[in-house]
Parts: sequence; structure tokens; C-alpha cells
Amino acid sequence: MRKLNKSEQLAQMLKDDIHDGKYIFGSMIPSERELSDLYQLSRETVRKALELLINENYLKRSPGRGTFVIKNTHEDLSIHFKGMTELLTDAGFTPETIIVASEVCEAGFKHAQIFGIKETDKLFRIMRLRKGNNRSISIEDTYIPFDLIPNIDSIDFQIFSLYDILSSHSIKIDVISHTITTARVRNNEAKLLNLNDGDGVIYIQLTSHADTKNVVEHTKVFVVSDFSGFYTDSLFRENEVTIYAQNN
Repeated sequence: MRKLNKSEQLAQMLKDDIHDGKYIFGSMIPSERELSDLYQLSRETVRKALELLINENYLKRSPGRGTFVIKNTHEDLSIHFKGMTELLTDAGFTPETIIVASEVCEAGFKHAQIFGIKETDKLFRIMRLRKGNNRSISIEDTYIPFDLIPNIDSIDFQIFSLYDILSSHSIKIDVISHTITTARVRNNEAKLLNLNDGDGVIYIQLTSHADTKNVVEHTKVFVVSDFSGFYTDSLFRENEVTIYAQNN
């Protein structure tokens, strides 16, 4: 068996620390300098170790902020839904997430019906633009009950996956239903996707349930047609998928 070099040894030690709970999901690990001093290793060795863990989706760098643990070692979702970052990476793309908008808002009539709450109850909304190799792929407009996750409005969704966040708070998703239609994008959505006003896209509505009945997420997705397979092929295990056609 090949002997591990120093970078690989450090990567394994940090990986063990993550699995043992020393560095939990969402936490920031020590800086390169701090790790270098702690383990008496060169900065270059530490940097290579961190790159190994970034490539294995244990860590993620946030420029100007630090390096964060994104590996959820206590994942217990009844259904596994691959995030777009993972799907794009698997397909050889360099993924990018841009937060277009985020706000705390009242549910209103439509979302009150979806979530089974009052119209005046609060929801957290986040709209994200997904890109791969600098090409716009989709817009995801997500609504979550505001009181579901503590301080949800302070979470950096450019770093952390929604599904990992839910799992880290012991929220088990057991039903994910999709309604898939075609639609035409207008105005801001068309501009974000680098399409012309009125161009056709795949339109997906996704609803996630915990404990079978409680709705914990509702997302509307506009997907550039060339990339629709990233969404429609990303559910594992049994789930409800309803497909419609729409011309207008």
C-alpha cells in the first residue's frame, strides 16, 4: 500500500475531525496559517490538503471569509436530492451560484395554501441563479417557513446546500413532488438566463414534505431547455413526478 504524503495525511486527519464532530457542518475551519502552526507543516502542504478536501466536497472556500465545512456527516434524508453544485461538478462543469434576491415575506393566499399556514405567517424567500462554466442554467425561487431554521436569513446559500441545512437540523424529507411544464420567460427572468423575452424554458414546481405531510419547501425553477436533464434526472428513489405540456 502506498504511503500517504504529508498533505494526504493532514487531509485524512481533518476528515476524521469532521466525522468526529470537531468541525461540524457550517463551521469555519482554522486558517492555513493556523493549521500550519498547529501541525508544524508548510503552508503549501496545508494548502494541498485543503484542496483535496475541497475536491471531495468536505470543504468550500468563501473568498474573504474563510473555509467552511459543507460535508453533512449526519445526513438522514429519506430521499436524497442532489444539489445543482454536485450535479454540475459530476458533469464536468464549474458551478456558480448567484443570490439574486432574498427576503422575509408574508405567505399570502397562494403560499398559505401550499404550506397549510396563515396568509400573514412569515416565509423566507431566496432566488438563486445557477451557472455552469459561466453559462446561465436556471433560476430557483425558493420559499421556506421562516421559523423552520433558526436565523435562516443569515445563512450564506452560496456556500451551503438547502438540503444539507435541513438535514443538519434533523428535518427529514420523505416526499418530493415535481410538476414539470413548459413556459416562456419574461423581463428579468429572460435577462438573467441570457434569453430573449418570450423564449421557452422548462418550468418546474418542487414541493418537499417532512414527516409525509409538513411542507418545508416550495421552489419554482426556470431551466434553460438544454439543461433540463440536470433537474429531471436528479431524484433518487420513489417520488411523485407530474408532467404537463403548456404552450403559453
